[in-house]
Parts: sequence; structure tokens; C-alpha cells
Amino acid sequence: MIKNQDGKQALFRSNPYAVVDAKIPYGFRSVPNSISNRPKYLLEQNPEEVEVVKKIFELELDGKILYGVMQYLNDRNIMIHKGMPSISILSRIIHNELYIGIRKRTQSYGKEKGKEDVAIQHIEPIISEEDFKRAGEKIAINNKYVSTARVYFNPFKGIIRCRCGRAMMVKPKKKRSSIK
Repeated sequence: MIKNQDGKQALFRSNPYAVVDAKIPYGFRSVPNSISNRPKYLLEQNPEEVEVVKKIFELELDGKILYGVMQYLNDRNIMIHKGMPSISILSRIIHNELYIGIRKRTQSYGKEKGKEDVAIQHIEPIISEEDFKRAGEKIAINNKYVSTARVYFNPFKGIIRCRCGRAMMVKPKKKRSSIK
């Protein structure tokens, strides 16, 4: 296992566009290498997906929260990795340094914790570094003020109390499969 990872790390260091793992990042595609047989496949920007990545950053910089960006993409049936986008996928895209041209590969097999061998390569950026930083800051700010909890309207708030002393609350009824 260690020899295999050392070979992948060396291949990655020799060519920043080399495909060394099975996971292809969103915005890129794997193409056969026509120049030599090593590496067999290279990463290439996928123009349609690159436009989606740019739109995600644009919407975030315009002040939309991640949920709003997700709704925008879902309303237009834009898929990310053959699935509908979620907030966690969008967050990973916005925080991924690959889109500003920094490609990293960590080799941690057989190493002590904290002493990982990290290879960093620079590739053609999709987003400017300034926009990348601003989008990350906007997400941090928006997460401070947006609640993820469910909000129930409570018409009895402050008017009626339970005999235990707590405020009464109305919750939506759950559908039961046995009762029709």
C-alpha cells in the first residue's frame, strides 16, 4: 500500500493535471493522455461544469445564502455529479482551493499523525483568489444569522400554559399510515 501511494505521489508531483485517484473534482473531466502513456489520464476543465461553478460563486457573492443557491440550481435542474445539489456539496465547492488553482494531494499512509506528506501543484484557476476569499467570508457571516431549526407558529405563546408550567405549542400533525 505504501509503495502504491508513493508512486501516485511521485506521478502527481511530475504532472499537476495527472489523474491519480478515482475521484474527479466537479468542473473537471478525465481525458486520455495522447502525449505519453504516463500518466494515462489527465484532468481537463469541463466547460459546462465550469460555468456552474462560476455561477455558484457569483450567486454567493451577490448575497445569496447556500440554501438560496441550492434552490436556484434545483429550480433549473442543474445536477452536480449526477445528483441534485445540496448545501453540503455547495459548501465543499466554495471551500475547495482547487478552483483558485491550488491542487493538493495528501499521503498519510504509513506516516505518523501530523507528519503527512503533502504535494501542492498549481493549475489554471477557475475563480480569482479575491472572489474565493470573499465567498468564504460571506458564508461565515451568513451562517451566524441564519437558523437551521424548524420554526413552528405558536398562536398560544404567552397566553396558555400547560399545568407543568411550560408554554403550550402547536405542532403540525404527523401523517399516520394506519389512520385514513
